[in-house]
Amino acid sequence: MQKKQINNISSKILNTLVLEIRAYFVNRDILVLIYGSFAIGNTNSDLDVCLITDSYTKRDIAFLKNMLRDIHIKYNLKIDDEMPIESKGIYTYNDCKYIINNPPFKYRNGEFVVEDFSDDSYYLYSREAKNRLLLNIFIGRTNVLDGDVSWFLFYKDKMIESFIICMFISTHNSPITISEFVYDMCKNPKTSREYKDYLGFSLKKDYNYLFVLISNKFHMLCLERKLVTDNGVFKVHNHYLNEFRCKTKKNIHNFNSKNHCIIY
Repeated sequence: MQKKQINNISSKILNTLVLEIRAYFVNRDILVLIYGSFAIGNTNSDLDVCLITDSYTKRDIAFLKNMLRDIHIKYNLKIDDEMPIESKGIYTYNDCKYIINNPPFKYRNGEFVVEDFSDDSYYLYSREAKNRLLLNIFIGRTNVLDGDVSWFLFYKDKMIESFIICMFISTHNSPITISEFVYDMCKNPKTSREYKDYLGFSLKKDYNYLFVLISNKFHMLCLERKLVTDNGVFKVHNHYLNEFRCKTKKNIHNFNSKNHCIIY
């Protein structure tokens, strides 16, 4: 998970990134993450960076936006402006804690609905979009460049568990194999939309990583009596399903409301 594991070809870029962030956020508790294609060694990709801190201001967002633009230009990196930086590049520690018990999916008639990811400009600035991206960052092949790795791994594990239960609830707790579950993470079984149009995971790039990740977590949840299995088919244990529903139901928000848009 640490910087030495990333291809050496990108070390100069990442050193520049960390030094500039440290210089700006001096004496502030900050976690610096890199995710996306660049994080797995594709230096022809854009540089996706996420900062986790106690709080942030408009000035912090402007710094991050300008610094990343300058790094992309200096090192001739591909620039991807699909998502506004304020919706994907900076979060608080409380944001990370929040989405564990407040999954970033719509809740209808007692069920979570895992929908496609909209490219509508209004949606891209919504709290739901921002939190779905945070979930993707923690579940995906993200690297910690600077900060507390153990904190990241702890919340990664919690977010994976919350996401798994949401996916089961969205299918009425239908029994499923690990390979089917991972396939459904990459491609919406209802609409066939995938990758950036769905949960941000690619069958081609992410399937093997996700299979190991989900397999390990499924078996751990079985040991904790949160999942049950029969001949390689899994579902959520009824007692934990009810517990999870009760825990999340009182925290559910209507993400269609304008009150949940991010306005800076």
